[in-house]
Amino acid sequence: MAITSGGPAGSPGMDIRDRYRPMLWNTPLSEQHASVLLGELDARDGQRIVDLGCGWGELLLRALELAGPRAHGVGIESEPAHLDRARELAESRDLSAQLEFHTGDASEWRGTADRVLCIGSTHAYGGLGGTLQACARILPADGRLLIGEGYWLRPPPSRAREIFGEELGTLEELLARCRAAGWRIMHSSTTDQQEWDEFEAASMRGPQRWCAENPGDHTEIREWITERKRTYHEVYRGVLGFAYLVLAAEQD
Repeated sequence: MAITSGGPAGSPGMDIRDRYRPMLWNTPLSEQHASVLLGELDARDGQRIVDLGCGWGELLLRALELAGPRAHGVGIESEPAHLDRARELAESRDLSAQLEFHTGDASEWRGTADRVLCIGSTHAYGGLGGTLQACARILPADGRLLIGEGYWLRPPPSRAREIFGEELGTLEELLARCRAAGWRIMHSSTTDQQEWDEFEAASMRGPQRWCAENPGDHTEIREWITERKRTYHEVYRGVLGFAYLVLAAEQD
């Protein structure tokens, strides 16, 4: 699960796990909000649950725990280090036997599932439209999709469009696109400002902690941290929203 790309570059010793270790998941989402979403997803025992762009799999693990011991999870993620962390988390919670992980682009995965999660990963399918089409092929008629996607809270400055792309529209347009693609909206909710602020702060903790614990000249990382904070507060705070939708295919 990812909201923004890029990160502190090239400092010896700092790897991707150092950067993301303090984060629970890579999306602006409180634990209470996550519980609501997983309840609406309604994963059940014996079902197959796939997370397209699972990161280190925290939401997938929680979905499995709620579903039951006969549920099976599939996590697809392009970053091997995230999957290493996912396997460790699964083992620590006695879920390894219920899980399989695949390294690669989510759009290249071929399979079916009863429940699908796709949080901040629609870029893998070329955007929202391609993602909805792909998930329609993955899910049965009674399946459900939990999707997380950005939208504009208010007209964005040009710099925000440069960062997040031209496809995003308003929340109303996002919901309309889902309906037009043949999906029923079972649940919709949006990230609040506290969730956004905590997400942005959490995304900085790893690099900041690593710099503090590893003496040396880390100018490049510190400059990246400063620029990320400035961009958030000056460019997209209060401009970019994030919506979580639980969708079901329209039935004839």
